Amino acid sequence: AAPANSFVLHAPLELLARQALLALVPDQARLGARRRIAWLGANYAYIGDPAPPLKVPPFIDALGPWPLRAIIVLALAAASFPLLLLPWKFAARNVTADTAR
Repeated sequence: AAPANSFVLHAPLELLARQALLALVPDQARLGARRRIAWLGANYAYIGDPAPPLKVPPFIDALGPWPLRAIIVLALAAASFPLLLLPWKFAARNVTADTAR
């Protein structure tokens, strides 16, 4: 048997919690809630094969190993924010008292 994972361990706990909370559901809606719980229990883990593991994107690879990568990302952010502000700087120069109203 495959070792239990968090999904397999979580499913019964969630269904038990939903069953315990059933007492808080108004009487007229309780039958529908029970049917929903039964449907969830029957279909809980039926999602097919897991997705293949993702490869790290090439851009991240290009940034180097972890400690160096953080420094490079900070440098890129520090350089890009002033560039992003340039249009507003130029627009602010062209604003006069008459056009600001």
